[in-house]
Amino acid sequence: MWNGLCDSYHPTQVLADLLTLREDFADLKRLTLTYVGDGRNNMTITLAVAAAKLGLDLRILAPEPLQPDPALLAEILRRRLGPHGRGGPDRDAHRTTALPEGHR
Repeated sequence: MWNGLCDSYHPTQVLADLLTLREDFADLKRLTLTYVGDGRNNMTITLAVAAAKLGLDLRILAPEPLQPDPALLAEILRRRLGPHGRGGPDRDAHRTTALPEGHR
């Protein structure tokens, strides 16, 4: 079995977490997800990618030295929105928040 874990990403764990949330809450887009901890680790970054792709509201709560790289988060959102900033089928993707409160 391959789980996709590496230093930068942890896709199967995020998939499992999102499936668990979906089982309990049905509509993920009605939730605000908050990750508390090291904002630079593979789980945080993978959650940010998933949030951007799925149009989820993700908040990252971490002390200043452990906050994710704002340039990386901007790149994740840019890739989701595409070259013209319009997004794919989900037109609300521009509302996705993957930035810490002080970096918007």
